[in-house]
Amino acid sequence: GLLIGLFAIAGCGADTPSGGIAQGTGAAGSVVKSPVAAGGGDTISVLAVGFGTAPSQIPEAVAVVQNNSATDGANDVTFQYTVYGPGSQVVGTDSYTIPALRAHEKTGIVDTLYTGGSATIDHIKVQVAAGSWQTDPHPGAVITSQGIQYVPDPNFAGSGQVNGELVSHYHQNLRQVRASGICYDAQHAIVGGGVQYVDLLPGGGTTGASISATVSRTPASCEIYADLSVQGGDASLS
Repeated sequence: GLLIGLFAIAGCGADTPSGGIAQGTGAAGSVVKSPVAAGGGDTISVLAVGFGTAPSQIPEAVAVVQNNSATDGANDVTFQYTVYGPGSQVVGTDSYTIPALRAHEKTGIVDTLYTGGSATIDHIKVQVAAGSWQTDPHPGAVITSQGIQYVPDPNFAGSGQVNGELVSHYHQNLRQVRASGICYDAQHAIVGGGVQYVDLLPGGGTTGASISATVSRTPASCEIYADLSVQGGDASLS
């Protein structure tokens, strides 16, 4: 199973800005050479970035991040995406904030990109920052996944379902869990993904996830990460 939560991004051309912001830039199919960490104290590393595009499908941005602290969790982690077309012209932006990233948690997040329909995506920049840090009272309270498979859509090229099962390590029931399916090629480069909100994940139990995904080419493997959401009202490290 995979530890679940949120995500960030890194790829080619990554750097470390000041102010505790982790940043990375990557194109579809880029393979990450090294992680990037925000400076000072507790840090989040950006591990991978990519996106999926296909004819008549809405593109999806993908990022994977790691909380480097073994004891502290991050609250209100914001992912800011800037989408560039050929010639490095900005063709779209988006952002998403997850309520919590557990101590030493690795997670991935997929975000749907709205670029005006006909825009060509060349690369994506992602910036990630935590709103605050605190000692994580329950670092083992995570969501994992199992039994993951990709099923291509026979009618639409570049579209399919990432199916699997979420396993809760929380005691309480969770609502509106945000599940991100992330797909890779044989070289483990990101080729796309998708996102789904799961209405109910029973405490200590399991539930299925079937995530519609956009992929630039047929994946060799996929993962599912899941995290708390503001919509579910479970927005803390408690």
